[in-house]
Amino acid sequence: MGEKLALNNEVERLNALGLEDYAEKVKWISSESDSYGYDIVSYDKSDDGVVQEIYIEVKTTASKKDIDFFVTKNEVEKSEELDKRYCVYIIYDANSQNPKYYRVFG
Repeated sequence: MGEKLALNNEVERLNALGLEDYAEKVKWISSESDSYGYDIVSYDKSDDGVVQEIYIEVKTTASKKDIDFFVTKNEVEKSEELDKRYCVYIIYDANSQNPKYYRVFG
C-alpha cells in the first residue's frame, strides 16, 4: 500500500514539475524483485537543473506517529553506493484517509 502511494506521489510530483515524460518512466522495481535495495526508480532535478534517476526505498506504518523502522544491510549498502540519489519515503498513518509522508535523501 505504501509503495503504491509513493509511486503515485512521484508521478504527480513529476507532472507538477512539468516533467511528464519522466513521470511516465517511474518504475515500481520491488514488484519485480525485492533484492535491489530500493522499491521505486523515479527522477528528480539536481541542483544544476539536470534530471537524474533517484532510487526510493519506502517504509510504511499504520501508526499515527512517525516511528523507527527496520533497514536491511542491502538497503544500507545501496544507500551508501547511490548517496544523494537514494531516497527514503517514510509513510505513516497509512490506513487513514490522509496518510502522512516525508522524503529523506542520502
